[in-house]
Amino acid sequence: MAAETVSVRVRDMTGQRSYVTELPLEASWGEAFGRILDRLHLPANPGDGEETVWTARLDREGRHLHNSEIVGDVLEPNDALTIQRDIAAG
Repeated sequence: MAAETVSVRVRDMTGQRSYVTELPLEASWGEAFGRILDRLHLPANPGDGEETVWTARLDREGRHLHNSEIVGDVLEPNDALTIQRDIAAG
């Protein structure tokens, strides 16, 4: 029987908040990411009046994950993800 989840390490960009979690293979990244943000207790509003947008960088590939991607299609066991604030220039 194949595994129904994948184990990955998640950390914030400072490295101060980090944990290992199991994500369902059939979930979209957007669904899984919402649970990760809740668990890391990252602020939705940094106090400057703007809503914070968070992104996840898949360290193995050096790219950001998109909400529509399926966890089982993009993540491998023991992948590392770095959560960071999306900063728009301007």
